[in-house]
Amino acid sequence: MELSPDGYLLKPVNYSTLKMRLPQFCKKKIALSSALIAFQSGDYSDVIRVVDTLTSQDKDIVSHGQLIKAKALLALKDYPSAIEVLRNLHLGPDKNLAIIERAKLAQEQKDYSLAQQLLRTISHDKLLSPQIDEEYADILAEQNQYQEASVELKKAIDASPKSIPRLSKHVAYCLANTDYDNALTTTKQLVQQSRYSFRESIQALFLGASIQLDIANNQYGSEREASVAQISQWVTLWRNQFPRGDYKAFELLLFARASFLQQHSDKAQRLFKEFIDEKLVPSELPISTEIRIELAKVAYLLKADDLYHDTIYSLNEDLSFAASPQSKAIMCYLAKIRIELEHKGTHVREIKSRAGRYIENRQYERAIALLTRPLLDNIADAEIHMLILHALTYCWPSNWRRREVVKLVMKCKSRLRSSQLSDTIEYQEYCSLLAKQLQATIIAEDAHVDSELLTSGVHA
Repeated sequence: MELSPDGYLLKPVNYSTLKMRLPQFCKKKIALSSALIAFQSGDYSDVIRVVDTLTSQDKDIVSHGQLIKAKALLALKDYPSAIEVLRNLHLGPDKNLAIIERAKLAQEQKDYSLAQQLLRTISHDKLLSPQIDEEYADILAEQNQYQEASVELKKAIDASPKSIPRLSKHVAYCLANTDYDNALTTTKQLVQQSRYSFRESIQALFLGASIQLDIANNQYGSEREASVAQISQWVTLWRNQFPRGDYKAFELLLFARASFLQQHSDKAQRLFKEFIDEKLVPSELPISTEIRIELAKVAYLLKADDLYHDTIYSLNEDLSFAASPQSKAIMCYLAKIRIELEHKGTHVREIKSRAGRYIENRQYERAIALLTRPLLDNIADAEIHMLILHALTYCWPSNWRRREVVKLVMKCKSRLRSSQLSDTIEYQEYCSLLAKQLQATIIAEDAHVDSELLTSGVHA
C-alpha cells in the first residue's frame, strides 16, 4: 500500500471490473510519466513546465501532478512557491502527502517544532504511517538524536519491511549511535530484502563485514575470536555472487584489520602492503564509501598516518557534499570513529611516557603491568612492545611461570618483526639477554627436578 497504487481490487478479482478500471490506472501513469521521468533525472524546471501544461480534467491526476511540482520547487529551493502549491492541495486526495512535504520543508528550515506539529495532524493516517514515522526519524536525526531516530525509523520498517532505502538509512542511524548490534541486524535484513533484485549490491555485504569487526573491536578473548570468525559468512556471500575484481581491495583491508584484532600484526602489515603495492584502487576511479571507511580504520591501526588523514578528509568532503540524512549520519559515525581511535592514541602516548618513567626509576614490574593491559592489544605501536622487552630484561612479573614470559616475549617479537625497531642494536641486546635468562631458568628447573629425584631415591 505504501507504493502509492492507483487503485485497489478486492480478491477474488472480477474480470469485468478489472477490464473497466485498468485503463483508468494506466491513464494516470501515462499522463504523469513525463513529469515523473524528469523528476527522477533531476530536471526540476522541466517538471514544473510539464505539470503546468497538463490538460487533464481528472482530479487525481491534477492533484498528484501538483504534488510532484511542489517537490520540484522544494528541490530548487523556491520555498514560497512550494508552500503555495502545497497549501492549495489541502482539500485534494493528496492532502496528507502535501502535509508530509510541508513538514520536510519545515525541517529544512530547522523549524523542528512546526515539522512535528504538522505530522501530528495526520498521525491517524495508517496508510501513510511508515512515511510519517520516517519523517519523524529524520527530524530527530537532523538534531543529532540518533538513538531516538533509529527507534522511530524501526517503527516505519516494522510497518513496511521491504523498503530498501529505509533499511539502508536505519543502518546509518544505528552506526551514528554506535549501536553496532542493531546496525548488523538491519544490514542482514537489507541484504535479504534486496537479494535477486536490481537493488542488490556488494556494498551492503562490505558494510556487514565491517560492522562485524567493529563489534569484535570492543570485545576480548574468545568473544573477539568468535566475532572475527563470523566475517567468513560475508566473504562467502560476495565471493559467490561477484567477480574477484569487485571485492579484492576491500577483502585485503578487511583481512588486515581482522589479523590485527587477532594480534597477528605482521600478517596485517603484509596484507596492507599488498593492498598498497598492487594499487587495487586507482586514483582516477571513485572509491566506495565502505572501502574508504575500512581503509581509514586500517591505516590508523597500522600507523599509516598520512593515508589515514587523507582518507578521512576525502570522506568528509564527499559526504558533506551529498548532504542527505544518511550521509550526515555516516559523517557522525566517522567522527565517532576518529574520536575513539585518536583518544586511544593519546592514551597510549600517556602510557608509554609513564612506563618509561617506571623503567628509569627501576620499577620494572609496574612498567610491565601497565604495558600489558588488554586495551593495548588494539594498538599497533612497536614502542610499547620494545618497552616490554626492555623491562623484562630486568624483572619478570611476580608469580609468572616461564611459559607465560615466553608467550609475552614471542608476542612482542611478532609485533616488532615488521617494524624498524627490529633492526636496532637495543632490540638485539634485549632478545639476547632474554634468551639467556630463559635458558638459565630451564637449567635451574632441571637441577631442581634432579635434586628431587635424588632425594626420593635415597628414601627408596
